[in-house]
Amino acid sequence: GDVYKRQVSLMVDYQPLQVDVLRPHYQNAAFAGQKLDEVALEVHAAVEPAKTGEYAFEFLLKSISETILRHEQPIDAQATVVTIPLPSLKEGSYRMEGRLVQRPSGEVIGQWQDVLRKLPPLRGEVRFDEDWVCWKDNERFLPFGMFSRAWPTGIDDAIALGFNAIECPGIRLTEENMPYLDRLHQAGIKLVVFPYPPGFEGLRGMTPKLAQDLRLQVRKRMNHPAILGWYIGNEPRGVDPKTMMRIHDIITEADPYHPTLIINHWPRYVRKYIDAQALVMPDPYPYFAQGAGWERPRYPTEVVQTAVRASRGRKPVWVVLQAHDMTHFGRSMSRGPHFGDLRNQLYQASIAGAKGFFWYCRPSIEPHVEIGLAYLAKEVDAMRDAFLAPESLYAFAPAGGDLPDDLHLSRREVGKHVFFFAVSSSYRPRELRFRAAALADGPLFVVGEARQVEARGGEFT
Repeated sequence: GDVYKRQVSLMVDYQPLQVDVLRPHYQNAAFAGQKLDEVALEVHAAVEPAKTGEYAFEFLLKSISETILRHEQPIDAQATVVTIPLPSLKEGSYRMEGRLVQRPSGEVIGQWQDVLRKLPPLRGEVRFDEDWVCWKDNERFLPFGMFSRAWPTGIDDAIALGFNAIECPGIRLTEENMPYLDRLHQAGIKLVVFPYPPGFEGLRGMTPKLAQDLRLQVRKRMNHPAILGWYIGNEPRGVDPKTMMRIHDIITEADPYHPTLIINHWPRYVRKYIDAQALVMPDPYPYFAQGAGWERPRYPTEVVQTAVRASRGRKPVWVVLQAHDMTHFGRSMSRGPHFGDLRNQLYQASIAGAKGFFWYCRPSIEPHVEIGLAYLAKEVDAMRDAFLAPESLYAFAPAGGDLPDDLHLSRREVGKHVFFFAVSSSYRPRELRFRAAALADGPLFVVGEARQVEARGGEFT
């Protein structure tokens, strides 16, 4: 008989030691005004569960000239949280080192290292707290902005709409464009922008020369108070993730005060580049058809949830939402969103975990879209604390049934106030009864609709 030979390649990525830095929780950095008296690490050791007691995790913190502390802790599980008290540290960079050691032989099974920073203050600094709320110059900031048209038109649009942020890929930070940044700052508008110098070819592969050009450009522009974040890729599907990771590392080393981010539309690309950005920013457009509804009604929820899961909840998520039709992308039967479409996207994204919102409305803003966005800018500003609040520990669910996939709910507590976000991604009109734990009897006011509903016995319709 015939003989067939089949050959396949198999790459085994065995890492006996993996370490996630839990505290400081963002950029491995303590910003000015943040107290850092301990480091918390989640140590993942690839050891047999029955033998975990035979291993220890050794931690060292080093400055340039000395070892500041040593800490050793037995590993009694495959995932162990290790907390190390810290002495008072001076501003600067430190090296964290970890080793997985077998006892009593002392054999080193795996090693890890990373950087810890204690940062001096910087005008315009951006950081995120443990609820992934953005802080700009030590004040909470909820970005509500637009994916901008060319300047100065895009700036005029943002001011007219009452937005506080712009994402603009078409502008490079050349000397002739710097006066635009001054105008943005004067208007209270923050900018997400490319960090790349003109002619930069680093997305095709990073060389030492390109790395130095990028480093110098970032250091030159990072001090402008209008800068909100560095936009390092627009759906870079064919770019090697290692190249994007290298770009992220170069920028973060040069400027830990502003997050890197990548725009991606499809969940698989969100996951592909998740490690190459400090801030995850998908653009999940539902697509609106003429004479019909949404092609993908749950897409904002699905993609934002993908971003949260892909980062294991350890990175902030912002989102770019659809405020345009798709005719300029060749979809002839598309339409621009009406107000209900805009508002639905906004609340779906918030419920799924987004803490910042931008709208793509190029090349022109249709009048009805412009009116809707201006209204939502006011609504979000009025409800800023609710949008930034974490999910409540108290229950909020349909009364007497499971939560269907096309119903999206969130409960937020802000002081003595309770907010309920409820969104349907079904075209079918529905009237639902909700159950809410620890809810006093009385009226609930429906935002933007000049009406109220009555809560009785922890339920309302």
